[in-house]
Amino acid sequence: MAPILKSGGYNVQLEEVRNQNGTITMTTGKDFEGYETDYYEVHNARNLLTVTFRSAEIRRNDGSLSWAPHPLIPLFQIPNETRYLRLLFLTRSSDRDHDQAVLTAPSREQLESLTNQVQSNPAQHCNSQDALTCVWVPAGVAVRPERKQGREWVPAL
Repeated sequence: MAPILKSGGYNVQLEEVRNQNGTITMTTGKDFEGYETDYYEVHNARNLLTVTFRSAEIRRNDGSLSWAPHPLIPLFQIPNETRYLRLLFLTRSSDRDHDQAVLTAPSREQLESLTNQVQSNPAQHCNSQDALTCVWVPAGVAVRPERKQGREWVPAL
């Protein structure tokens, strides 16, 4: 899920509004236009992993709903030899204060090694080299894996 801002970027700046009765309300301000939710399918066929974009749902503040033919942020551009993908959450202060990265590798061992390197020094080791990739999810954007349970989609984590 990614916010849509007039100014570009993905970090929503909250504005404090003080009401006459003394209450404080936080608002997204005029820069926030809505948000986009992208849907992907993940498949593992013939020992190769594919992540396929399916649709992008755009909800605007005016209540309108539309669909886009491509994602606002292409997060899942993975090498052909990818067999493993991991969403890595690096917690700073709390569960709500974290960084997310998408890691890919052709083997489980390589994915574990890359994960350990990124956890030990995120700034130095989150990069892509050959078949190993590490891509930061932009601040303000959330990746939430889901799985089908009966007729409903539920969080996978």
